[in-house]
Amino acid sequence: MSKLLKTTLLALTASLAVSTAAQASNYGGIKDFSFSIQDSPLGDPLTFVYVPKNGKYRFTEIGGSPVQLRIKGKKYRRAHITRYSIYLGHPHNGGKKILSHGFMEGSWKKIDKRISFNDRKLLKAYEAKGLEYCRQHGNPNNRVMKDMDIMFTGWMASKGKNHSQRPKTASTHKATRYATSRIVCMPEPFVVNDVKLSIKRNGSMTSCPANITLRAQFKTNKAGKFKFRLFRGDGAFRDVEMTASSSGRATYTQKYTFNKTTHRKYYAAVIGGTQASSQWTPMSVNCSQPVGGGSFSTGPGPSLE
Repeated sequence: MSKLLKTTLLALTASLAVSTAAQASNYGGIKDFSFSIQDSPLGDPLTFVYVPKNGKYRFTEIGGSPVQLRIKGKKYRRAHITRYSIYLGHPHNGGKKILSHGFMEGSWKKIDKRISFNDRKLLKAYEAKGLEYCRQHGNPNNRVMKDMDIMFTGWMASKGKNHSQRPKTASTHKATRYATSRIVCMPEPFVVNDVKLSIKRNGSMTSCPANITLRAQFKTNKAGKFKFRLFRGDGAFRDVEMTASSSGRATYTQKYTFNKTTHRKYYAAVIGGTQASSQWTPMSVNCSQPVGGGSFSTGPGPSLE
């Protein structure tokens, strides 16, 4: 064989090999395969929310929008799509199947499937990761946030009598995507834990005018503002705004002067939610001579002296 002919045959063989390789890549059973994470219509990512209680963070809810996933593909020539799945994680590393063709193989020309995902049971590992972050970096007085990626895998298989496939040999496509979720460590809610109401008479216990000091003492879990309502036994009341210090304490004091024998009781209750309240506290003023007395107005509602 001449050197020229040998060179020509080698070139033709190489060309045929390239052509065959190109056909093999084109003759796979699936074309236009894609796996994607779609934008949420509300714009809020999947959110893991944690709120401290008694100084310890606890998982509260999964908020935000579910993760929107989409897997699609078309059969190529004489092949057909037989299986498809979406996994939370990776199928070969403990991934959990969240969408599937089912138990039996199918024969589809094309697949276009969507799923909204926010299953707490399957997201336990990410929930625990978020809780650990809040325990390390949370602030009881401020909200703390951090992004957290969640991995998903889309997978599709086909069979067919193409150049690159035997009838019983599957061709597969696989893609991994990451959805951005959010960890939110909420500040500890302001709570009034305790209310104590006391009444003290100053000076003589029998003569009038009688000077009485009513004192309401509050304990809170942190600094903050709140409102409480002071009731009198006959239904009169007044609302009072308070500010607790950084030590978690606040004190309200009201002084009264009585010029006649008077018997009452008072009660203090913090407004809002399941806040603390005091017990009814009696007040008795005994005068040897009733000489009258005054009062002050609390605005709308009955007068509270």
